Amino acid sequence: LAWIFTLFATVILLLNSNRRIAEREADLARAELQAVQAQSAASAARLAALRYQLNPHFLFNTLNAVSAAVVTRRNDEAEAMLARLADFLRATLSADPVAEVRLEEELGTVEAYLEIESERFRDRLSVVVNCPDRLRGALVPSFILQPLIENSIKHGVSRSKSRVSLKV
Repeated sequence: LAWIFTLFATVILLLNSNRRIAEREADLARAELQAVQAQSAASAARLAALRYQLNPHFLFNTLNAVSAAVVTRRNDEAEAMLARLADFLRATLSADPVAEVRLEEELGTVEAYLEIESERFRDRLSVVVNCPDRLRGALVPSFILQPLIENSIKHGVSRSKSRVSLKV
């Protein structure tokens, strides 16, 4: 009888131990999922912060250029710049910073930005965007080109007294 009792107790202990191991594995899986979700949220927040950090500098410069156009009575130019600015901001703020977009859409956003900067730098900036048609449907990270273009303007065009050609 002692032998049967010992066997029964051992089976119960093994079952209980297996249940605890399964619970710990489930807890570990939940913790890993939460960690991945937290890392994803942190990455998205960093991308959004970068996007919003870059926009104010550009926004203030554009508004100054619009103001200068109004003061010098170039009202059509000021109106066109404001329309382009609205289009650019609408695209920037509505886009998901962690999504992939077609290269054609990314280039459209870049071209809207560059149209504004071309008005701002008038005779000092020429822009050429060249993309083969077969690549326009390729998926790329949203706003992958924007920081490169902004840095080109900030560190290349704005610091130069002569004409700068920007080729994308």
